[in-house]
Amino acid sequence: MSQHIVFIGIASGIGANDPGCRYAPVRVKQAITTQTEMDLEWHPVLHRRPGDNTSTELTELQERIMRRVVPIVTRGSRFVAVDGDHSSAMGIWQGAMEALHPNQRFGLLWLDAHPDLHSFTSSRTGNAHGMPLAALLGQGDTQLTQIYGSGPTLDPANLVLLGLRHWEPQEMVLIQRLKLHTYDMRAITRSGSFNRVFQTALEHLRSRCDCYGVSVDLDVIAPRDVPGVGSPVAAGLAAETLIQALRGLSEDRRFLGLEIAEYNPLLDRRQLTLRCILELVSSVFGDAVKPNRFLGSASAGSRSSSRPIPNSAARR
Repeated sequence: MSQHIVFIGIASGIGANDPGCRYAPVRVKQAITTQTEMDLEWHPVLHRRPGDNTSTELTELQERIMRRVVPIVTRGSRFVAVDGDHSSAMGIWQGAMEALHPNQRFGLLWLDAHPDLHSFTSSRTGNAHGMPLAALLGQGDTQLTQIYGSGPTLDPANLVLLGLRHWEPQEMVLIQRLKLHTYDMRAITRSGSFNRVFQTALEHLRSRCDCYGVSVDLDVIAPRDVPGVGSPVAAGLAAETLIQALRGLSEDRRFLGLEIAEYNPLLDRRQLTLRCILELVSSVFGDAVKPNRFLGSASAGSRSSSRPIPNSAARR
């Protein structure tokens, strides 16, 4: 199926504990243009603009991201968005919802080691990359709501979270109150098949929604497969497991776009994380993108793991 795919790069680490992820979109764009035959439409990479304070900078950036996404979705194109930190999900998916007809129901598949349901009130760190999902659900505190703006919010019933394995008590309270559909790593292990869980999640969204997007925080994958991540959590999915599950996703007419967040090139050993990103994009968009074979597999010889971890893991 012929596809028109737009690359959205967001070079910001303003919401992260390690701002090195701001280099992600430029590094990924460079790799795509020099090491693959991916057929994408390139838009200028968005960079943060200095402001009076972090909240002002975040607000201005989310507004520009939203304005970038709206026309892409309106004209029926697909997109692949490479963020710095995951706070940019606010602008990406608010933009997608803004572009839809009011009667269209939007769904979101969120793959992440963390639920990202904090606000500035609940967060110990104040890092906004642990807050985007709370904002998208309309559950932020005053400061977070000001950053997100007055745009549409996500229906909790149209959200599925996969791969969770580290959260704070405040986030679990919100998960339970909103009755969110979640599959943590223990549930995935008990099922015996991530692909089975993934298909169940997709069917839930397809049964309820006219269109949907997929957000991948790379920390959902085991750190040995993606070392270039700022907030790694042990015992994640094998990269190849996720790559295979996403294969051909864009053949579904309801699929709007893919977000890949939290790649930090400064931490990436042997370009393992970069290779994984290229394979993820190739898997989703199929014939529209053709990575060169010399890159090899992003996860050769690795296996998934799902050991539980204590709450002292890397904090968002």
